Amino acid sequence: MKFLAGFVTAFIVSALGAFLVIVSGVYNVAATAPHTPLGRAILTWTMRNSVRVHAGNESPETWSEDQARRGFKDYDAMCVICHSAPGKERSYISKSLRPEPPNLAETSERWSSRRTVLDHQEWRQNDRDARIRAYASG
Repeated sequence: MKFLAGFVTAFIVSALGAFLVIVSGVYNVAATAPHTPLGRAILTWTMRNSVRVHAGNESPETWSEDQARRGFKDYDAMCVICHSAPGKERSYISKSLRPEPPNLAETSERWSSRRTVLDHQEWRQNDRDARIRAYASG
């Protein structure tokens, strides 16, 4: 019974501590300040789990020439500014963002195509899956 009481007390104290950090504003979330190592670890862990759950595995193994062209065109128009591209230096904007946007050419080696480009709000919902396939093909 003492163990359970200790566990419940520790949980309540931890939850209260987290609540105080949130409401106090002591944690700097400005894009100009990098996250603390613990904050970055928590956010990375959360992102990876969210992508794993929501992305699914609907990625074609091959793409048509038209899909590849559309993917390159869209990527160049909407993604290069933040994510760069092979052979291109990161833009001033990309270097200024926190967290730093991943280089998708490198990221694609660790994630499936659909998981690499899971969700950006500028995509129209009814066009989202087609655009994801096109980006993945590029």
